[in-house]
Amino acid sequence: MTEEKYANLSSLLPDTPYTFEVFATASANVGATVTLNQTFPSGSESTPPALLLSSDTGISEVDVDSGRRRSIVNVTDKGNEILFVQYGVYDETVCWVEQMPKGTQTIFCKSEGTMRTILSLALGVNGLSYDWLARKVYFSWSTVESQTAIKRISRCVVDRDRDCQYLLASTDLMKSFGLVLVNPLQRYFYWIENREVNSSLKFEAISSLSLSRAKRSCASNFDLGPGLAFDATQKKIVVSDKQSGNLYSCSSTLCNCDVLMNATLLLRTSGKQTQNEIGLPPTSVVVDEQHIYWTRKPQSTVFYVSRDRPDSLSTYESNGFTSLSSVSADAQQLTPVVRRCLSPRVSPTPRSVAKTNVSITRGWNALTVPL
Repeated sequence: MTEEKYANLSSLLPDTPYTFEVFATASANVGATVTLNQTFPSGSESTPPALLLSSDTGISEVDVDSGRRRSIVNVTDKGNEILFVQYGVYDETVCWVEQMPKGTQTIFCKSEGTMRTILSLALGVNGLSYDWLARKVYFSWSTVESQTAIKRISRCVVDRDRDCQYLLASTDLMKSFGLVLVNPLQRYFYWIENREVNSSLKFEAISSLSLSRAKRSCASNFDLGPGLAFDATQKKIVVSDKQSGNLYSCSSTLCNCDVLMNATLLLRTSGKQTQNEIGLPPTSVVVDEQHIYWTRKPQSTVFYVSRDRPDSLSTYESNGFTSLSSVSADAQQLTPVVRRCLSPRVSPTPRSVAKTNVSITRGWNALTVPL
């Protein structure tokens, strides 16, 4: 029994049948049991990494080993620029920002072949993140109301038209909201606050986000850069140091960080002269169970190292693709049980009914079951 909305099952054997049973409980009853029989094929560890890369024509899935590409999304109009692409590892939903030549930016999401317009904004979106458990998209943006510049962070429900709410707002001229990040498994939300002299990474439990609540942060001894990612394998937050170029793996509360990739060591072993030649400090970072990937604008090269050999650099020339968006190598999709039911909710009435919802995503040698 667990109050978490996921479960990690490790040490699974290939070609071995498993049966998984999941049920929900509430004060009034026990929900129906969902049973899933699954055998994990051998050879999954040899599956080549696939990245989502964006260009001026759209978004493609790219196999970095063979160079094969598969188009995922085409731009709605020629001349538009695609920004902040996010990928949902459980539901294969892709969300992105499309910037029009006149400055308008529109947030789109595509799921099961259907594309939805989430919201159109007159001014800039500064960051976007997709919560693939709750199917909500979070974004930071700026607007002007009554001649006052307002910086906001909002979220929208992907499956409903214009079902959005404000989470944070500021009229401080010296502060702006930058990149945002959702930790779907531990239900935390993170955002970068930029000031003239420094940037800070703050966070709050998703259930506690409000316009009035004080936000939490943790002091760090590095200069926060634009690279920001969620490591679903380790349940860690990956951040970058824009001075040293190092990548750090931090706990969900940000107060315990370890060096994930040492830029000085990588520069020495690569034989390059400058950090720029190895894409550091990065402008985008993604990680999977085996690799760490990053890019640095305006270069079109994808740089990556393996987790067990972080001093051995590999590259992929993306040839026209300008930004690393997301990674689909960390979890090979299995067909989920189609049960889009509500999770248990405690209502003001004496009875609350439990319903069960389960889908499965397989990593290289582990299983994650969102409940």
